[in-house]
Amino acid sequence: MSAAELEARGESKPDPSLIGQATALARLIGQPMGREQHIDGSYAGSSRALTIDDIAGHLAGSITLAFQTIDGDGKSRFLAIDIDERFPARLPLVANVLAARGLVHASIVTSGSSPDRGKVCVFFARPRSAASMSRLGADIVAEARSRAPWGIHRPEMVTVFPQSAGGGIVRLAGRNRRPDRHASATDITLSLDGGLRSWTDVAPATRSQLPAVPERIEVAKRGRWVDALLVGGLTWAGGTAKVVDVIFRLASEACRFSGPGVIGEVEFRRWLRQIESASPDLANPSPTTGDRRPVLAWERHGERAWIAAKKRTLSSPGLLSRSEIDNVPEAHRIVLEVIANYAKQKGVTPWAVGISYRQIAKHGGLPNAKAAYRAVIALQAIGLVVIHDRGVAGRRGQKTILGLVTKGKTREEVCELGNSAWNVRRQRPVANHARSTGRRVHRRMRFGAGAIIALERRESACV
Repeated sequence: MSAAELEARGESKPDPSLIGQATALARLIGQPMGREQHIDGSYAGSSRALTIDDIAGHLAGSITLAFQTIDGDGKSRFLAIDIDERFPARLPLVANVLAARGLVHASIVTSGSSPDRGKVCVFFARPRSAASMSRLGADIVAEARSRAPWGIHRPEMVTVFPQSAGGGIVRLAGRNRRPDRHASATDITLSLDGGLRSWTDVAPATRSQLPAVPERIEVAKRGRWVDALLVGGLTWAGGTAKVVDVIFRLASEACRFSGPGVIGEVEFRRWLRQIESASPDLANPSPTTGDRRPVLAWERHGERAWIAAKKRTLSSPGLLSRSEIDNVPEAHRIVLEVIANYAKQKGVTPWAVGISYRQIAKHGGLPNAKAAYRAVIALQAIGLVVIHDRGVAGRRGQKTILGLVTKGKTREEVCELGNSAWNVRRQRPVANHARSTGRRVHRRMRFGAGAIIALERRESACV
């Protein structure tokens, strides 16, 4: 919007001091496109090219703009994490994740139309695909969620831009004109630690500063059977023992879904209350004898189930302690996480994981399989990874079998555990061992006793 148009609307020309801020913001976005907010709070209409005067008017609060998050090529130079509840408590958690990824100088925080709202924006020197930017934002949120005190996560209250479909538009700074949130002042721009920060202070992240972005992010989802119970409830079919068994399964699922801490326990208690209210059949008399059944002690069974699930979760093998990986390069640390997450996804122990270098590169965002191989060799050299079996290269080859030296385990113990683990025998076909030993093995024995014997007799199983 030009100065003449502003005067025609009875609004003053933007403050010259804001021109520099508007220029910096336009440079960070690239080719700014956006829509103006209407009096009803909507952004109806199509996006248009924005001028420096437009952006300066937006920063001054005379107009309100929402910026297009992607360009015509489907790429973006920034991501924004819009948090609509508990923003002051969650900002330090997001800031810690960004600091670990080396993105502090590329970030800026804007306050929201209420104290519980705000946005965290990260800018990049070169455009990246909207899909990779969205994955990076989701990864940052997922990592921040794993830290206390994030609280109960409601997906609708945390939005990542660009969105996976179409990118979307987002308001950066300015003033929200929605009738229910008509702010009297413009948003404040801050640094991750809460100090004042301007758009001219933001230094976009270069490619060399960027950590590897996983190709696919595994976000914990609760099982569909839990959703069915929350809606349909329980019946007495199978007796009390069956009902109590379901309660114990719910506790284990809550530990997996939300962790064994306070958040997981709150989620588990909420599930119990909802299932109890959806299970009127448990209070009805027996259909065969007409006798009233004993009242199910939800609180007592729930307490026992949660203690058992929490103990089981905390005693399961974990990844390396923080002190052991402080000096590990970021790319190598990502490889450790990829192997651990893959083992968890496949339901195998982290001491013997069948995974190809191509898969490590894909899930860890590394350039190619050779880079993944070099990272694994480096981790093996410092004693954090054991290579049980190098596998066979090629499209029809066999996966490498790796073992993580987890907390409380030595390299020798991981060698022994990995070579005797059932998942090694299950994932390694006999054909591979036939190649290494020079013996012919009948195809029908592909996963039979011959595979176990061939594997256990290998002298170089732990290299």
